[in-house]
Amino acid sequence: MNGRQLQRGADGLQHQSGGTFVFDAKTLKMGKNLGQTSGHSFGNVLTVAQDGAFVGIDLGDNYPRVVNMHSFDQDGISSRLVYAVKTEHGSKQSNPAGKPFGAYPEISGNGKTFCKWSNDNRTYAELGGVIATSGGLSVIFAGEPDPNGNALQNGRADVTSSTPALSGWSRSNAISSMAAIRC
Repeated sequence: MNGRQLQRGADGLQHQSGGTFVFDAKTLKMGKNLGQTSGHSFGNVLTVAQDGAFVGIDLGDNYPRVVNMHSFDQDGISSRLVYAVKTEHGSKQSNPAGKPFGAYPEISGNGKTFCKWSNDNRTYAELGGVIATSGGLSVIFAGEPDPNGNALQNGRADVTSSTPALSGWSRSNAISSMAAIRC
């Protein structure tokens, strides 16, 4: 798993993403490119599971905006959402690429109008690690709950919000369950 800068896209913006690659251990030649893990991957952790597959987590701020867990080898990759991070929605009718969006009345209020787009590169979360055991995978991370204490609520973020950090821990029942969700 690795972060990479991409060429300028059709929207006129230059993007970054995380990708998964498998290399030959003896020659270091790339064997397979298993594709994108997260758009704007702002961190990743990689380890080896007991069955020899790689297990990793990455923190994406877009496509998807989550802590992702991945299990992969030379044959393919399986991914699972662990934790959805909040976002601050835009307050202008158009995003930085000039695409127009409408108002988002469900999260607007107190004199501030939000729109149905976000270019928020902050994730309000930090990765800790991933531990592979015979009983499954444990993912450790820190994130922020919403004002009501709901850790997985992703409706709105505000730069001026002061919210306490949430220590997170998530466990998958078994490493083999990852194979059932092939991408």
